Amino acid sequence: LLYNRTLLTICLALASVLCMKFPIYIDPACIHDFRQIPFLLGTLYGGGIVGAVLLAVLMLARTILYGFQSLTLIVYVIMFVAAAAASPLFRRLPRSGKLFAAFCLTFSLAVLTTFVAIIIADFAVTKPYIVYFILMPPFVMLFAVYLMETLHEAQLARAKLMKMEKMEIVSQLAASISHEIRNPLTVVKGFIQLLQTGPLPRE
Repeated sequence: LLYNRTLLTICLALASVLCMKFPIYIDPACIHDFRQIPFLLGTLYGGGIVGAVLLAVLMLARTILYGFQSLTLIVYVIMFVAAAAASPLFRRLPRSGKLFAAFCLTFSLAVLTTFVAIIIADFAVTKPYIVYFILMPPFVMLFAVYLMETLHEAQLARAKLMKMEKMEIVSQLAASISHEIRNPLTVVKGFIQLLQTGPLPRE
């Protein structure tokens, strides 16, 4: 479990940094990246500890690349708290439930953080912002969770197949040993039955 969470943290932290390093230039007023997607994925699948590490890495990279902004910290702390609270329930959901929950959570957080930005910083909401920061991320998150679940199911199927192969080998080995033991036991049983039939000739 520790190995899985460590690997998840490293991979998603790297993904967040790469998202910020290579953003999409929609237009002069709108530079977009999907840094929140690996952050939310890590927090939902890994829990609060993984999310806290990802938050620290994300804010450090954000400060180095673009400088520190308190509004960004507030927005991602809100995302972290919501995703960390939803994580235990999210991990128990079936595949379809995870897809629906991830879509709804991402959309809700996008709307909520937009309102927070408007209240705190008098943020101007434009059409490109609505499309690329509110409407698009839930669909990207949906696709990311679908990939995660597909890979997880493939891993479980492989583990199950390996277990079945091991059981098949064990059953074949048991049958072989049983056969090897049964042959001499049959001979011994036959001689014992002969001895119980009464006086036997010397021959």
